[in-house]
Amino acid sequence: MIIRMWVSLVKWSVLILVKPGTPVWMGACGIPMDMEEEGVALGSVEATLICAANSQLANYYEIPSRGIGGATDSRILNLQTGFEKTMTLLLNVLARDNVIFYLESIVTP
Repeated sequence: MIIRMWVSLVKWSVLILVKPGTPVWMGACGIPMDMEEEGVALGSVEATLICAANSQLANYYEIPSRGIGGATDSRILNLQTGFEKTMTLLLNVLARDNVIFYLESIVTP
């Protein structure tokens, strides 16, 4: 995560030197893999914690950030859907994300 942030800061510095006034925002979220389903686990609390940490670093550097709140790995509307959506959205709101993606997402087979 620190290396990703460092690379992003270097890229943004070069971009702003080349074209001053260019807007930038932090959107780097590391997503854990779900080995059983062989895909990404967008609805996992771990993914949201990684995004929240990135958002806090972006807030420290006063860069706008984005998160993946409201995401779920559930295929149907059930308790898992509600829990994952609530936890991912809550953590992104508490991390003060400027933009939150995947508010309506449900994984389809």
